[in-house]
Amino acid sequence: MLFDDMLNAVHVDEKIFYVTEPKRRFLLLPDEHAPTRKMCRKRFITRVMFLAAVGRPRYDKEKQQVFDGKVGIWAFVKRVAAQRSSSRRPAGTIITKEVSVNKTKYRYMLTSKLLPALHERWPTNDHSTRQRSRTNRSGGPGVPRRRCSMRACDSPQVPATKQPRSQRA
Repeated sequence: MLFDDMLNAVHVDEKIFYVTEPKRRFLLLPDEHAPTRKMCRKRFITRVMFLAAVGRPRYDKEKQQVFDGKVGIWAFVKRVAAQRSSSRRPAGTIITKEVSVNKTKYRYMLTSKLLPALHERWPTNDHSTRQRSRTNRSGGPGVPRRRCSMRACDSPQVPATKQPRSQRA
C-alpha cells in the first residue's frame, strides 16, 4: 500500500447550531437586574445548519502564498421580507430564516457553493490536479448511502467519496 499524503482531499461536514443558547449566564453588578428571556422552551430556538469544507494546508507555488486549508462555510438560510411588523422591526424588513434541508437542497449547496469555491481557492499542485471530496461517515440529508448515486453532484475534477466505516472489534 502506498502512502497517501491527502493533498487532494477535501473534507466536507455539516453541523447544526442554535441561534441563541438555551441557558445564558451573565456577570451582573450588585445594582443591575438580569435581562429577561422571551423563550418558553429549547425547542422554540431557531437551529441553523452549516456546511463546511476544509483541506490540507500547504504552500501554493503558482500564487506564491500559503493555502490555509479553509475552503468555506455556508449556512442553510434564506433571507425574506418580514410580512408583519413586530415590536422589534417594521414590516418589510429583511430577516433571515432557517431552511429545512433535504437531498435536493444539500446537493444544490454542494454544486452552487462548494464546487465554485474549490475551483477558486484550491491551490494548483504539480503532482495532483484532481480534488477528492470526502463527506463524514454519518452523512447528511443529501449524502446518499451508495457511491453510484453520489455522481450526481460530482464534477469531472472532484469525485465524491464517503469516509470508510471504522472497524468494530
